[in-house]
Amino acid sequence: MYKIFNNIVFLFSFFLFCSSCENKDTYEYELKQEKKQIDAFMKRNGFVEVDSYPADSIWDGKENVFYHVEDGIYINIQEMGDKRYAVQENDKVILKYIKYTLGDPMIALEDYTNYPKEYTYGYSTDATYGLLQAIAIMKYHGSKARVIIPSKLSSTTDMNNVIPHYYTIEMNIQ
Repeated sequence: MYKIFNNIVFLFSFFLFCSSCENKDTYEYELKQEKKQIDAFMKRNGFVEVDSYPADSIWDGKENVFYHVEDGIYINIQEMGDKRYAVQENDKVILKYIKYTLGDPMIALEDYTNYPKEYTYGYSTDATYGLLQAIAIMKYHGSKARVIIPSKLSSTTDMNNVIPHYYTIEMNIQ
């Protein structure tokens, strides 16, 4: 009886071990696939990645140039906004944005253009790190940008599922 019990426990343990070794991709592999997805999205849309921010902060004539923050977001400033009003700590930042998938076709997942999201700059707990990076780079009242946010800088759900997103953002400061 003892041998039968041991054999059953052994077989159960063996099947449990084998089922835990499903063919799941590692997080590192998924991050590499995400980078390939971002690169394919950029190529499909004629976007160019650069690793240095325009020295003169002028984006005129650079409609398809996206600055890639090291280990961060990809951003293209469409309008600089009013340089007299730069975001400062404790300012109320109002973001109107649309969040899209990177697929072909792109699908709008969230639309906050009619009901903007409000954040307190420097103290927001709801804003993802990627959105905070975008705010810091956009920095002026009335600025507009296109942003690609990798999953590791996004919501917990996006991080866990390794899903990057594309945003069109308009920022206002109150």
